[in-house]
Amino acid sequence: MKDKPLNEMLKVESVSILMRLLRDFGRNTLPLLSRKVPFIQKQFVAATIVSLREIVNEDFHVIVEPRNQVERLLARKDTDIHMYENYSLYFNRIAVLLNLQEPNMHGEARLLDPMGNIKKDMGLISSEEYHYTNDIKFLERMKYQFYQSCGRNTECIICIFSHHVPCTLKTHQCARLIDEFSKRTNEFLIISYEEVFYDTDEDEAWNILSHNSNIFCLHPFYFCPPKKSDKNIETYLLPWDEEEEPVCRRISRRLIRGLSNKRYRTEKKKRKSFCRHSEVLEFHVHEEI
Repeated sequence: MKDKPLNEMLKVESVSILMRLLRDFGRNTLPLLSRKVPFIQKQFVAATIVSLREIVNEDFHVIVEPRNQVERLLARKDTDIHMYENYSLYFNRIAVLLNLQEPNMHGEARLLDPMGNIKKDMGLISSEEYHYTNDIKFLERMKYQFYQSCGRNTECIICIFSHHVPCTLKTHQCARLIDEFSKRTNEFLIISYEEVFYDTDEDEAWNILSHNSNIFCLHPFYFCPPKKSDKNIETYLLPWDEEEEPVCRRISRRLIRGLSNKRYRTEKKKRKSFCRHSEVLEFHVHEEI
């Protein structure tokens, strides 16, 4: 697998399905997290570990059972959430992480650098604050579950969806941290996002990540994939309600319906016009006779 760049082994359509599902899963956990944290955050990082085969076959059942758990927890409307731990929710091979306030850590760092080793080497934290950055080792947990499911010899791909593009902020440098993590571990990663934080340079972040052959960067543009892929997405979204239907597909359907109605109205007008014209001709013919 390491012989080729990741973007040569994967189809954009397949990756876009996975990352949209991951994005939607993260969004749907936010009401649960809001029951446990004192403030609402827009920023979240949703991460999972999958195999190349799962992506190629578009087999994303890794999300199905955690999604069902979220549905059940949302319906119960209580705060007894055993998956919650320190501004995070953990489900087997999936974790949803919020930024930590104390110590100040972004979700990407919590996932890839919980001990602060990479940030320390990058000069982003000092030796004095190094011992304060011990966080839960989410990646170790997910890898354990991955190898239990897929076998120890199966190579894994770490998939990260961040609401905001991995930042270029001086004290965090999440884009650089992801790049450095990949170089140190030789791990494959897929990265995507949907918005840009006002203090982040999106072009710089994209440039850092896209120049690493082990990182597949998916632009938000692809969250409205071709209609062929929408059928696959619909399969995995069920039984979520219709509100979770991809916006682009709803818009497309409305446009198609509007065009169809317009064509129908146009054809109806033509038929009426033709009938009236025929009646006038017939009247004139009778008069001449």
